[in-house]
Amino acid sequence: MQESGLKTTPAEESRNDQQKEDPITTAELAILAQKKLPKQVWDYYASGADEENALRRNRSAFDRLLLRPRVFRDVSHVDTSTIIFGKKYRIPIGISPSAMQQLVGGNGEIDMARAAASRGTTMILSSHTTCTLEDVIQAPGGGNPNRERCAQVISRFQGNRINERKTPLVLPPHLSLANLHQKRNNSTTKVKPLKAQPTMNRILLEARTAQEAAEITRGNHDTLNDASLTWSDTMSWLRSKTNLKIILKGIMTAEDALLAIEHGANAIIMEAANWTLSLPLSK
Repeated sequence: MQESGLKTTPAEESRNDQQKEDPITTAELAILAQKKLPKQVWDYYASGADEENALRRNRSAFDRLLLRPRVFRDVSHVDTSTIIFGKKYRIPIGISPSAMQQLVGGNGEIDMARAAASRGTTMILSSHTTCTLEDVIQAPGGGNPNRERCAQVISRFQGNRINERKTPLVLPPHLSLANLHQKRNNSTTKVKPLKAQPTMNRILLEARTAQEAAEITRGNHDTLNDASLTWSDTMSWLRSKTNLKIILKGIMTAEDALLAIEHGANAIIMEAANWTLSLPLSK
């Protein structure tokens, strides 16, 4: 502004400050988050694997998306709703699972569920949640109207989430806050451990270095992962455990997308693969 000889007025400066605290774009939101979050938490959420090549490719792919404006189209009554598995949502945008949301403050996944409900959309709860399944289900307000169905879902999740086999579709290498950024930068930032149930996901939060996180992971490999899973074996097992819709997250190729449908998946979620180094973009 100084180079052009123009000066901002106090009102304009006030508006600029307000915009900084009320972000609209994801870039503005990221800037605000980086300022407010502890460095170690920011590194955990914002980083990708190794040199972050996959992360840059994904961002570049989104940057290439363009809108095609049309004219003389009646937009006096716009309906953005969509129907997924028989349920209507106000917008065709959902919230993908993201881990350990209480690290950013507040009530974590509970707040996210309430926000999703207030906008007429849905969220997917991460297996690395910092809130109980029951609390998240009740969070949107008034609870699930079908109490019996809700109880069945909770029972299935509680009974199977630890003792049964886990699908290794998505297993980030930095399950703890001691991720690659801490290793590179020799960070000594401390994050207060969350008070939550002592599941493996939360035990990993106690790690203060990448080495500690790796030792915990190695010591509980059988709990965290099963390298013997196959399409036919895993999908038939999943179907035997529930009559709910099965949505697979972690698909990264067209071949696996076809196999997912062939073996009975009701839907898939394409994986961005920020935690891998050399995988191509999912298309």
